[in-house]
Amino acid sequence: MPDAVPSIFYSDSEYHFFCMEMLENGFLNWKEQLLQRNYTSAYAEAAGRLLAAIHQRSVGDEEAARDFDTLENFRQLRIEPYLLACGSKHPELEPYFIEETERLSGVATCLVHGDFSPKNILVSSERLVVLDCEVAWYGDPLFDVAFLLNHFILKALHLSSDRKQIMYLADCIWDSYQKDAGDIIYSEFETQLVHLLKMLMLARVDGKSPVEYLHEQYRELVRVFIRKALPDGMDTEESQFTKQLTMSGR
Repeated sequence: MPDAVPSIFYSDSEYHFFCMEMLENGFLNWKEQLLQRNYTSAYAEAAGRLLAAIHQRSVGDEEAARDFDTLENFRQLRIEPYLLACGSKHPELEPYFIEETERLSGVATCLVHGDFSPKNILVSSERLVVLDCEVAWYGDPLFDVAFLLNHFILKALHLSSDRKQIMYLADCIWDSYQKDAGDIIYSEFETQLVHLLKMLMLARVDGKSPVEYLHEQYRELVRVFIRKALPDGMDTEESQFTKQLTMSGR
C-alpha cells in the first residue's frame, strides 16, 4: 500500500537528507475535517482497513521486528507520558495503569504505528496518507486501535450534539478493522481493547498530552466515568457510557 505514505524521491546517506512528495492539491487533515463536522464514513472505513493491513501483514515479519525493536522509545513517548503519568494522578487507579504498561511491554505481535489518529491522517477523494511514524514499534496492535477509537469518543463529548454521527464513524473503523485483521483478533481482543481504551480516555485528560478541545465539564465527566468503569470491568461498559454521552448532549 505505497500510496498510504508520502513517496520518497531521493535520499542521501552521506549528507543526511531526503526529498519527499509534497501533499497538497486536495489533501485535508482528517482531524480538522472532524472538528468542522465533516463526518465522511469512507475515511473511517479506509482508516480501519489500513490499520488492519499494517498489523496483519507484519505478523511474524522478522525484518520489521528487528527494525522496530523500539520499546524504549515507545515507553518514553507513550507509556510514560500517557499511562504512567495519568496513573500517578489517580492513586486508586494506578495499579491498573502499571499492570497495563507491563502487559504492553511484553507484547511483540506486529508493527504498530503508535500515533494512528486523525491528526496524523491526510484524506482526499483518492488517497488516505498516514504521517508521523516516529513512535512506530513492533508490539501490541491493541494500542493503535484503542488510540484511534479514543479520539472519536472524546470528540463525541466535545461535539455532543453530533454524538451519533461521530460514534458511527467509530463503529465504521472497528467494523472494517475486524473484517481485515484476521488472526490479529483473538478471543479476548475486544475485552482487552475496552480495558486499554478506558485508560487512554483518562490519559488524554490527565496525562502529559491532554486533548486541547475538551471543556472542563467533559474532562470531569471522563474522570467520574473511568473511576467507576475501570474497576468494574466491561460488563456494563456500553450502557454506562452511552447513558453518560446522552446526558452530556442534553
